[in-house]
Amino acid sequence: MKQADQYLIDRYIQGNLSEEDIVAINQLLDSSREARDYFRKATLLDSALHEKASLPLPEIASRNQPHPLLPWMVAAACLVLALIAWSKKLSHNHEYHGQKFTSNGHHQTQPIAQLIDFYKAEFSSNHAPKHSALDKGLYELKSGFIELQYKNNARILMEGPATFSIVDELNMNLTQGKVRAVIPQSAHGFTVHTEDADFVDLGTEFFVSANPVKKLSQVDVLSGEVNVVEPGSQELLKNLKYRQSARLDSGILKKSAFVQRTQLPIPGQLSTLRWLDHARKMASDSSLIAYFPMLRWEDENIDTPADKTCMPKGFTEKENLNWYRLRNFASNPRASHGVRSIASWSSGRWPKKYSQDFSNPKARIDFEIYGSFKEMTIAAWININQQPNELTSILSSDGWGTPGQIHFKSNRAGGLHCSMPSINSLPSEYASSVTNNRWIFVSAQIQTTESGTTSLCRVNGEKTSIMKGPITKIEPGKVKMGNWYDNNLNKFERNLCGKIDEFMIWDRYLSAKEIKDFFEAGTPKAPTFVALK
Repeated sequence: MKQADQYLIDRYIQGNLSEEDIVAINQLLDSSREARDYFRKATLLDSALHEKASLPLPEIASRNQPHPLLPWMVAAACLVLALIAWSKKLSHNHEYHGQKFTSNGHHQTQPIAQLIDFYKAEFSSNHAPKHSALDKGLYELKSGFIELQYKNNARILMEGPATFSIVDELNMNLTQGKVRAVIPQSAHGFTVHTEDADFVDLGTEFFVSANPVKKLSQVDVLSGEVNVVEPGSQELLKNLKYRQSARLDSGILKKSAFVQRTQLPIPGQLSTLRWLDHARKMASDSSLIAYFPMLRWEDENIDTPADKTCMPKGFTEKENLNWYRLRNFASNPRASHGVRSIASWSSGRWPKKYSQDFSNPKARIDFEIYGSFKEMTIAAWININQQPNELTSILSSDGWGTPGQIHFKSNRAGGLHCSMPSINSLPSEYASSVTNNRWIFVSAQIQTTESGTTSLCRVNGEKTSIMKGPITKIEPGKVKMGNWYDNNLNKFERNLCGKIDEFMIWDRYLSAKEIKDFFEAGTPKAPTFVALK
């Protein structure tokens, strides 16, 4: 018996059948003796377990010996349960009448698939989803990317242009386009049908592309196994395993070298694509002094002038490889590129989004902020694992004592402060809000006016502290992102045991709304669904 048929019967036992499933299981039981045998055994076992679970628990006596007739009593009970199983109506969402099922009015209303994310997606007007739920039918994605999640937790990522139809929760037709299928055990047997072949999941992740004009279909297996099946005869053409590929040219199976389809996103990566749009807009802001989106040096997703920034003098005596440099992507920079010391590349807020890991006690990024400022805003996405020291440094000037230096840090109690040598009094505290083991957006707004200099800190847009002092120009100079070196103690301390995903410095005092907007723009979540055109 096919595993997909077994899965259908198992879902009946779980009480999870749709109207289409009722028709399918009736047809299955009519046509397959093997399915009927499996069904009888499964329902008998399920009914016995239900009856057994309903019996009261026996009293436990510490010294009493088991009753000598207990084994015979158990056997008799099992026989009774078996007889009951044949005659009683099963207590699920559907009733059994011979070999036929009918709905009792409590069938599942959950759609076959849900549109859980999209990026620049545009559907044709005639074949577009009216809402985020996708049921059986034909759909035409003109451009962009979408991510679907089936009710059995299969996830499908698709790039337009693509024409596809949803048949049921284990079958989809792909007429044109590219899909990435990520199939869990709960969707075992999921099949992508093209004109030339059926690609049947055997517990895997795979790519399928279909080009009706060139009469080509191709599958590439990323993990597990996939069966390539001839649509008409259901003949097995080929079994493919990890990093194997097959191509059908006008229905003829041909050899094909495995190619990593890196252009198709992985689950969750559409958030990264949206963030890149946000990052491009960020980099073009002329008020940015420094912008470290944690992209590789050679990354061309953000175009910025390369000759306006330089490496900080005195930090290195020999030429650094790009691997050790962190690029400042600001379009109007007033800070150098960074030099990475022990800090390592790590995962960021979304799939294929990078961050810098500062878990090593000496890990840091050195750079220099040039000039003097009356206003400055510092912001970063951080994820702190633990705080072994009383203070955790996020950005600190080298040394302490020169007017204008800054020390942006958090403490174990959840506070967030930005101190300067002239502003080192106890802050006015708001509710502590720096939490560990989650991504949070921290900011410090420093402003010098005729009445003095203030620094206001926020977490996720909400105030957490404010400090005031005499008039002081803001001159950070040479700074360290991450762990800070104390010249007096001659050691690194205030180490940041965690990651920084994105770091930015402006030459102005951002408003509360701007800070909140940056937090909302950088929060890892799917967009609100609107009707797609």
